[in-house]
Amino acid sequence: VFLSTFGVYLFTSIPSIAEDDSGELTAVGATLGTAHPPGYPLYSILGKICVTAVPWGNKAYRVNLVSSLFIAATCCLIFLLAFESGMSLPAGLFLSFMFSFSPLVWAMANTTEVYGLTAFFACALTWLLLRYSTQENAQYHFFAFYCAAAYLFAVGMTTHYTIGLLLPGLLLWLWLNGRHSLRSSWPSYLAAGLAFAALGASMMLFIYVRGKTNPLLGWEDPGTLQRFWQVIARLRYGSFALAQGGAPPLELSMIGAKIIFFFTVLKENLTVPGFLIFIAGAGLSFREKKTGWVLLAFLIASGPGFLILANTGLGAGSAALLKRFFFLPLLFAVLLMGYALKKLPRLAAAGALALPCFLVFQNFPDMNRRNEYVFYDYAKNILRSVPPDAVLFADRADEMEFAVGYLLKAEGKRTDIDYIDCNAGITRSRYGDDYYRIWGKPRLTRREQVEKEIIRTTHRPVYYTGFEPRLFGMGRIQEGLVFRAKPSLQAAHPHLGELYALRTPSPFLSLGGRSRSMVCGFYQLMGQYYLQSQQLLRAEDYYRGLLACDASSQAASFIGFHLHEKGAAEKALFYYQRAIERGGAASEVYANSGAIHEARGDMGKAEQYYREAIDRAPENSQAHFNLAVLYWRQERWPLVIQEFESVLRINPQQEEAKKYLALARLRNK
Repeated sequence: VFLSTFGVYLFTSIPSIAEDDSGELTAVGATLGTAHPPGYPLYSILGKICVTAVPWGNKAYRVNLVSSLFIAATCCLIFLLAFESGMSLPAGLFLSFMFSFSPLVWAMANTTEVYGLTAFFACALTWLLLRYSTQENAQYHFFAFYCAAAYLFAVGMTTHYTIGLLLPGLLLWLWLNGRHSLRSSWPSYLAAGLAFAALGASMMLFIYVRGKTNPLLGWEDPGTLQRFWQVIARLRYGSFALAQGGAPPLELSMIGAKIIFFFTVLKENLTVPGFLIFIAGAGLSFREKKTGWVLLAFLIASGPGFLILANTGLGAGSAALLKRFFFLPLLFAVLLMGYALKKLPRLAAAGALALPCFLVFQNFPDMNRRNEYVFYDYAKNILRSVPPDAVLFADRADEMEFAVGYLLKAEGKRTDIDYIDCNAGITRSRYGDDYYRIWGKPRLTRREQVEKEIIRTTHRPVYYTGFEPRLFGMGRIQEGLVFRAKPSLQAAHPHLGELYALRTPSPFLSLGGRSRSMVCGFYQLMGQYYLQSQQLLRAEDYYRGLLACDASSQAASFIGFHLHEKGAAEKALFYYQRAIERGGAASEVYANSGAIHEARGDMGKAEQYYREAIDRAPENSQAHFNLAVLYWRQERWPLVIQEFESVLRINPQQEEAKKYLALARLRNK
């Protein structure tokens, strides 16, 4: 089980950094740093072990092995659970492989994330509890199992706080198996449980101890007790909040929608036949009081319970965020499937192995990420765009802050750059010790004060990675993928324009949502830069990349607007046509297309496009105005009057429309 799952994971693993928190967690593992709250100390230590022990591959690839190794180990624990529950060999293989090759788990095994480690400790705790419940004469060893469970639970909490959702099931196990022992000597049990839990939780002290040594990466600089507590209590986000911001109203309709969402995601990962086996197993588990009830409690608390408590709705972005936390309920759903498999003959259980084989073949194309270098290449290009001895402010999304931070801190690239993470996650705060606790307008005000002072006093060139060119009312000039806030006193940067190609899968549309967004952003920024530099041919090279990466009409419209603004009307028309062909083009696309055809002298086409623009947005005053001008040229005065009246109905302050409407009425007499 271990070799087959780990082998597949190794073959399909991302060879470097990826989206989300990958760059940060990789750099933390490579440097024994502290990650975002609650810090993930055990992951940092294990990542460092892999970086040190494995002699090949870059550091990101080596830290990725933590996920692959521990999810493969989790699959082994599932097999042991099945074996010790009296299931057949095929049934044990079925459960292990259904978990390991579900798309959710497989994706976690391929990249740098903490969830695989958490799944391992959750499964280890479950194995311990169910082993006690199924062993003969186990009551004589209840104290040992109880202390071991307290320790495993606490260690698991240091990997991810979602393991805390298993507490109701853990208490149920205590009541079902040890209430007599607890009743007679509960003070000693309580003291022992707290002592072993404290021993497990002591892993968190690594954050404080390591923070005192000023590591390369130390989120919120936890070298003081106050900041240490701030990290482990997640005060930055809200201790029990999944994301920043208030929760939507928890109404019955929202609860129902979240429960439906939960079962939908389970079905997606288990397939329809697997989901039916799970439903049957969950029903049969009611007969197994000491084991089935505990698994059901784990499933309900970590699945529907988690969704109901989560302070997010079910929008497209939040649904993707919620799905990643389904690794725990999926684990317990797979274990519950075992109760149904017990009822199947050995031959039928062996036949059921076709289902995980189907999962492998179905999910392999999407899960094979061995050629994915998007974030690594993008971060390299950002560093290549920055001249020597520069100050670089990182104020983009987490992925780029983390990816650039990984190259700088873990791989030791571009040591000449003074890198300042404006979120104060990768680098220590330059904005004061209280910066970690302030948000909104006060945070932006602090940034403006500090950053303007740094720019004023430094002799070095200053650059930003963010998209917003006029942050704080301070003009910035785009230079490739970065924006210059203070010019260099040296000669022009020699490598600007000589960027690495992004190594992406083919076709582009096979990229995940965030990866595709990054690729599209790369082509958009570079096309925009060359267009502003009057290098139209190079701009079009990048714009064609954007068009291939983004199949929406918005991308083609964006390119058309920019080309039109720069006077390249004929080229703009090409992209307007692509936007129209893709469907859903805005009214402005039709109005601009009409203006280009009018300039060509093709009045019929121009009128057609203006009319289409008005049909799509009757309040588009510019389309009405353009159509009135076209009719003026044709001396169709009643129609001229009609269109200028429409302009003034929409915008009564349009002075040109007032003037020409009066002239049109005179000519119409």
